This record gives sequence, structure tokens and C-alpha cells, in this order.
Amino acid sequence: SHEHQGGAYVYDALDFDGAVLRGSPARKLPALVEARGLPEAHLRVERAIFIGLPQRPIGAQPQGRSESLLLTVEDAGGAFVATVKKPPLRLGTPWALES
Repeated sequence: SHEHQGGAYVYDALDFDGAVLRGSPARKLPALVEARGLPEAHLRVERAIFIGLPQRPIGAQPQGRSESLLLTVEDAGGAFVATVKKPPLRLGTPWALES
């Protein structure tokens, strides 16, 4: 999308504690000009990539749900890179993804 050229943005806070990745709408900051966020509908996380994990993850799932998500893991010479494709998470809303 090229909507950023018109001032649209996604402003979410991300936090990773080593086991759970959390996303939530970020606190609004004062702006010199009026900025607009993108509408919440259809703003899904395309993929989550975890780089430098000390242990091989065995799975991933949205926190509080029992469904397992497709997880690919690569050994990066002593650390691991894990990719979760198409997790059912929407930007602009609170969510958590745990491994």
C-alpha cells in the first residue's frame, strides 16, 4: 500500500519477553500535523519472524487459544530462526503469540 504517502500509518507497540510476543495499540503521541491511522479492518500480521532464539521452539499459538500455527524453524549456528506465517492476529488490537 502507498497510503503512507497520504499520512496513514500503523502505530502499535510490540513486546517480546523471550516466550510471548505481544502487540497492542501504542499510546498516542502529540503530532505537529493531524495524522491518520489506517482502518483496523483487514490489517493482519503477515508473518512473525523470531531471530536468535536460544532453544528450538516446538510450536506457536495465539495466547489463550488451542490452535497450533504453521511454524518453520532453521538452525542458525547455535541460535534458531522461527517463522510463523499468517497468524490470526490483527494490527491495532491487543494480541499475543506464544511459542
